[in-house]
Amino acid sequence: MADYIYVCMSSSGEIKVGRSRAPLERIASHKRHWAKKGFDLSKFEVAECEKSSAYSEQMLINLCIESASSRCGKEWFLGLDYKNVTQWMHECSKSLGVKTPKKITSEYGVCGSLRLPVDTWMLFREIVQKKGSAWLVKIILREHRKTFGETK
Repeated sequence: MADYIYVCMSSSGEIKVGRSRAPLERIASHKRHWAKKGFDLSKFEVAECEKSSAYSEQMLINLCIESASSRCGKEWFLGLDYKNVTQWMHECSKSLGVKTPKKITSEYGVCGSLRLPVDTWMLFREIVQKKGSAWLVKIILREHRKTFGETK
């Protein structure tokens, strides 16, 4: 199973960095966390690593610590430029042998010629990589709607 590192930012400007084997689920939990505080998930970006992401994550945290105006817990920061943090993320992930940095910078991803919301695209990508079947697609889309709501 692949390891990922990610960066996400709230509408308040707070930036969260982390690692996960299921980054979309993790980012969805941050979205719920910020919603409780009255903020939205503004944007996020993910990089897939071939090796363990623990070292990459720690390097990214260290860079954030050096530049942030304040730190809220281990992986939460204020006063950082989102573009710089995502650049650092890709540099850190490459140090562990990233296949191809998987950049997700907009609301949409592309799957062949099909334009899909990025979270749906990531789920389909995962299914295709695992040679999933139609019933699995239906189950995952149902779970996706429960987690992320209807897509436009």
